[in-house]
Amino acid sequence: MLDVYISPEVINLNDLNSPYDDYNIDQYQYYNNHLLVFSSNRNSQREDFDLVTGGLSVEVDLEHGSYAITVNSVDFDNDEYGRIKELADFTNSPCDVLGPQLLTGVYRDDNYDYFSWTSLFYADNCDNQFDIKWIAMEQSKPMKSVSVNQLNTSADDLYPTIVGDSLIYFCSNRNGSFDIFSYGFNDKLYSDRMEQLAESLTKDTLNTVVYQSALSSDGDDKCPHYVSTYENTYMIFASNRSGGFGGFDLYYSVWSNGVWQQPVNFGPEINSTSDEYRPVIVPVEGLENNLMLFSSNRPGGKGGFDLYYTGVMLGPMF
Repeated sequence: MLDVYISPEVINLNDLNSPYDDYNIDQYQYYNNHLLVFSSNRNSQREDFDLVTGGLSVEVDLEHGSYAITVNSVDFDNDEYGRIKELADFTNSPCDVLGPQLLTGVYRDDNYDYFSWTSLFYADNCDNQFDIKWIAMEQSKPMKSVSVNQLNTSADDLYPTIVGDSLIYFCSNRNGSFDIFSYGFNDKLYSDRMEQLAESLTKDTLNTVVYQSALSSDGDDKCPHYVSTYENTYMIFASNRSGGFGGFDLYYSVWSNGVWQQPVNFGPEINSTSDEYRPVIVPVEGLENNLMLFSSNRPGGKGGFDLYYTGVMLGPMF
């Protein structure tokens, strides 16, 4: 078998993009297929952002040391895919909807039967500021939507990313500029039943929201995304701090000795003089590096922000 690496070249995901703004992506993996959920203002011709869906397949050929990345159609007859699309469609309104983060859970009832629920964290500005919300659907129960009261303030709070089973990182401009914060829930996010998790998320603040000084700067620090590999744990995010290449750049920080280390710019091979936003690592079995999706309004795209992919060396995830 041969090692397979995603090329570090930045490639436009043309068939996913539109002449409008397409950004803020997350994904759900089913074998080598990935359901993508991202924000776009294509439906309203730039009036507001909705959540839309698309498909991506990644084929890794270890025998020949090659790979193929293809934008494809989505089989919404797949129960999980169908539930995710229904959740995404439900969030859409005249407000802006940004920063999707998918979360699924499985529980066993008293008869030892297994049931799954599918949920989506997101943020919208329906109340004149961005608030983080959660919407979920179970196989046999109606949809449930709540505001995550423990994270929200009168400022903008958005872009949640889940760390472990009870910790969320997110960004907020509650201190003036956008910084990165974390919050630890008393209940496990993955293992609770849908109703129990909804109740937990809507409680008044029980614990302290922690300002992540190592990840934040005098600029705006946004879109945190947690990544765990064999070797290390990372937080990747977007920032317009000084020392970058222009606009928002993508950075990563390594968790070491119990703290986040000094963030590192991904460099000019990925960042440009335009804005780079919402980096997400897509788990792909067989890769020696990582497939990263992000959005950028750099020249040469279809218009506004487009979705791109590239290979980054954070280490294998499988």
